[in-house]
Amino acid sequence: MSREVVDLFVRALAGEGTGVSRGPGRDEVVVEVAGRNHRLWIDPAGVVVSTADAEVLWGPGVSAVESAARLMLVHWDESLATREPHPTGWWTHRGGGFDPEPPWEAHRADHQG
Repeated sequence: MSREVVDLFVRALAGEGTGVSRGPGRDEVVVEVAGRNHRLWIDPAGVVVSTADAEVLWGPGVSAVESAARLMLVHWDESLATREPHPTGWWTHRGGGFDPEPPWEAHRADHQG
């Protein structure tokens, strides 16, 4: 189900007129914003899908997958608006947002904790 969320997130970005494509791996999304490419690393295993909150957050008829994709859109917009991009252009998705760091740095930090 988590891959479906990422796929819907990508389609929603494209539907907003945002330049978006998939990177060489399915966990990588390339988003063009204001002429700059941002590379998003989204591990589907880290995507939170909650069936309990979907209709509470968005109203009747919204599935858990759609809810999770919508939340990812909000997280992306907020992260982009409030954080400076990493010099490499990489962002790593972590449940509640996108951190401006490449996946290899995020992975190393997660395992040093």
